[in-house]
Amino acid sequence: MGVSSEGILTPLPPDFTFPQMNMNGLITKWFLGDKKNNIPPYRLLQANNNFIEHVKNGKRDISKMGKVMEKVKQFGMTVDAWPSDRWDGSKVATLYSKVWR
Repeated sequence: MGVSSEGILTPLPPDFTFPQMNMNGLITKWFLGDKKNNIPPYRLLQANNNFIEHVKNGKRDISKMGKVMEKVKQFGMTVDAWPSDRWDGSKVATLYSKVWR
């Protein structure tokens, strides 16, 4: 947990930065977050909320990730790899394997 410069409680630590990652890392962090470091799923950190206000380039980065994930979703739906229920490690692995071969 952290606090933004506006005093807003955020689920990200004050020193958080988005890591460099490959497609598998993005898909995993988008749906599952980083449990080891207590980071929520990135899909919950939208550019229009204050959760990423204190993250350097946070709005730009999460917006770019969201655009990539929209394309992943489109393709994932065409290959029947986009579940309608909750995401877990198995579903993320299936999506990655069908989208990124």
